[in-house]
Amino acid sequence: MALGKHNLGTDSLPFPLPGLLIGDATVREPVRSPPTVAMTTLPDEALIERVARGDADAFSVLYRRYERPVFAVLLKLLYIRRRRFYVEHFVFALHYHAFAFLGFTLMRATAGTPVRGVLGVWMGVYLWLALKRVYGQGFLPTTAKWIALSWGYLVVLVVGLLATAVAAVLML
Repeated sequence: MALGKHNLGTDSLPFPLPGLLIGDATVREPVRSPPTVAMTTLPDEALIERVARGDADAFSVLYRRYERPVFAVLLKLLYIRRRRFYVEHFVFALHYHAFAFLGFTLMRATAGTPVRGVLGVWMGVYLWLALKRVYGQGFLPTTAKWIALSWGYLVVLVVGLLATAVAAVLML
C-alpha cells in the first residue's frame, strides 16, 4: 500500500470512515482543526470582529459559548411553574447536549447509511423521553413543550446567527 494514500492503518476497520481521513478519496469537505484554546478565551467583541473577517471558527466559539445557557433558559420558561432552579435546567441542557454530540458524531461516522437517519430521529425522540422523565408531565404537555422547545431553540439560533452577521457587517 502506498504510504501517502492511507497512512493511518485504517484498512482493517470493520466499518468505513467516509470523510474522516486526510488524503482519502472519500473526503467530502475540508479538514479543519478545532478552535484554539486562545480563541475560546477571547471576549465576544473580538470574536465578532473575527466573524466579520470570515473566520468560521470564531462563530463556532460564539455558538458553543451560549448554546447550553440559552437551552436552559428556554427550559426555565417552559417549566416556570415547576419551581426548579435554573441550574437544574442547565444540568439537563448539559446532559442532552452531550447526548446530541454523541449522536452527531455517530451520524458523521455512518454517513451514507440508513443508520444516519435513524440516529437523527432518535435524538428527537430521546429529547421527548428525557423531558417526560425529568419533568414528569403527561403525553400532551410534554409533546407541546417538546415542540415549543425545538422551535424556540431554532428561532434563537437563527436570531443569534443574524445578530452576529449584522454585528460583523457593522464592524467592517
